[in-house]
Amino acid sequence: MKESTFRILLIALLLILIVGFFDFSIRFMKVASQMQEALAHLSSQPKSPSMVKSLETALPPIADARDCIDRALSAVAKLEPMSQSENHSLKAGGKTVVGRSDDFLRLRTVEEIRQSNQSCGCGDCAILFADQVRKNGYEVLLIDGAELSISSLISEWSGHAVAAVQDADQERWILVDPTAKRIVDDNWDPESKEFLDHYWIGFIGPAEDYPVHGPDQLRKFYHDTLQSVPDDVWNQKIIGLNIVVDDSMKNPDGSLANPNIPNLIQMISSTLKKRTIEPERTETILLTRGDDDALASIEGKSEKGWICKTGTQAALSPGFIRYLESYLWNHAEKS
Repeated sequence: MKESTFRILLIALLLILIVGFFDFSIRFMKVASQMQEALAHLSSQPKSPSMVKSLETALPPIADARDCIDRALSAVAKLEPMSQSENHSLKAGGKTVVGRSDDFLRLRTVEEIRQSNQSCGCGDCAILFADQVRKNGYEVLLIDGAELSISSLISEWSGHAVAAVQDADQERWILVDPTAKRIVDDNWDPESKEFLDHYWIGFIGPAEDYPVHGPDQLRKFYHDTLQSVPDDVWNQKIIGLNIVVDDSMKNPDGSLANPNIPNLIQMISSTLKKRTIEPERTETILLTRGDDDALASIEGKSEKGWICKTGTQAALSPGFIRYLESYLWNHAEKS
């Protein structure tokens, strides 16, 4: 009797434990579901600056300079590029400005960039990146420069902005291209006058000392920077473009199938002559006849030079020169 009574009591105890366990599981799942709903609701609500700061400080401590860079690049990655063909209405300098993406170049504060979640180009990316790095306790330099190219000399409207982060532990500076979301050089010399092989530095320093505010000042900045480039640098960096017209581009009466070719040749020649540039490297571009359209593209290389299939209506503007230069740069880098 005692043994049977003990078994009954043991079974009853086990049943009580099982029922209690299932009751606890159901209650736990309900609470977890309520917490998940609450968190989802919270994440969908606008966050005040104090809340954002609290969330940021809740992240693990910065491990090193590379960790700091990665986190800053993650912040930049959240920016959406502005459409160049649409008007935008954004805060700039404390007031609402309506315009195309170029109208916002170097015009907005870092907070206006961050709050808009939109970028008009490399300047916005570099400025936000530098601010994120500085807030995390690392020294950072904002760098802006003008492009070393024929097309840049013609338009005076081509450049790029990057940043350099000091890694004091390793006694080095790390050059970062925030727009491309990548490290360019993990042991960069801050005394250098150029970066990415094609840009001459016009400004390097703390972001708060950056002197350019708005597209008009940016154009002047590019002009002044280009004027500061030594002649020997131009000779070394510029790729001479020897434009040769293939027989296929000539009509039966001897006229050119694309009437813009003489202007292209003159534009290149006069630009180099104006700056007395004598390129150390020259590439031949053979213009062959394409379709009756405005397209032009390099098809490959022969013993005569780079073959560029050119539409009879192609504008052959500074943009075309920029295309040729970019193609040759990229080919050299791959080689």
